[in-house]
Amino acid sequence: MDGKKYIIEAKDLKIGDIILTADNSKTSLSIRIGINGDFSHAIIYAGDYSYIHSVDKIVRSDNIQRLLFDEIHHVKVLRLRDSTVNISAACIYARTQVGKSYSKIDALRSQIGGKSISNRQYCSRLVAESYQAAGIKIVENPPFCDPEDIHCSDQLIVAPVLIREATEEEIIFSLLPNPLSEQDRITANLFSSFRRITGADIQTDEQVISFLTRNPQFDRQCTVAEKESGYLDMWKWDMDTNPWRYDKEQFECLPLSEDDLAKLAEREWNSAKIQYERFSFNVRELNTLLVKNELAYIKQKIELYKFLCGIALSKMTMFDQYRNKIN
Repeated sequence: MDGKKYIIEAKDLKIGDIILTADNSKTSLSIRIGINGDFSHAIIYAGDYSYIHSVDKIVRSDNIQRLLFDEIHHVKVLRLRDSTVNISAACIYARTQVGKSYSKIDALRSQIGGKSISNRQYCSRLVAESYQAAGIKIVENPPFCDPEDIHCSDQLIVAPVLIREATEEEIIFSLLPNPLSEQDRITANLFSSFRRITGADIQTDEQVISFLTRNPQFDRQCTVAEKESGYLDMWKWDMDTNPWRYDKEQFECLPLSEDDLAKLAEREWNSAKIQYERFSFNVRELNTLLVKNELAYIKQKIELYKFLCGIALSKMTMFDQYRNKIN
């Protein structure tokens, strides 16, 4: 170790990139020894500075700007060899897995040729199954693979992504309290409530809807549980923490040069566009389900995603106006 911290240059990443990582912990070292590989963890990049992975107790999303490394060789970014393939479905699938419980047992089984698949996730399974959902088989056995299987995949190549020394500001940011930890807590508690209410091993929102379709007598209880959990209000954190994203005057008062403001406006517009597309997709999918299943739970979800679409559109309009002013 040289005492420095290293970070991935986020602008070089593309949606669907796979990030393999390691660290100096005993856990990472034991995993690497067990699989005879250089990396102990696998991540899928979902765009908009967000990555998704299965870690600790849950599948969660996180900010790539918070992902720092002690050694430069502790990270490698892989990309699908065939650049013509649309892998957006891989990220859509990965997002559906957010909140699903982590399975340490299945992770261990992957090292000894496991066969029994549980309703859980672990890091490399999440990545491989996400790609499988997009019609791409990057490893021989997606349910029971490890980071080294992904590392050796002939479907992937090393992506031209810069791994550089982190600045002091980036290091400080990575150490600040992470709001996604609170979101993880809310999500985990919500699914615990669903399992308690239904008596079923429900791990994802898709599984909630599937269960309620077959057992509508639990619809009201699950709908109320979601409303009371704080899940529907998680969007408020960013609005309270970063009001400049929602108010043009506050944005223009940021202590940045005109050029830097223009770059930030461009980045935020693209981020809002990705959010709008994702939330719109959710609305369309849920409306299709609602035609066949008049569930209050589905209606509540639709209202949430419509509201989030409106917020994303407002941000796009604001940053579009600013970009036009600069140009």
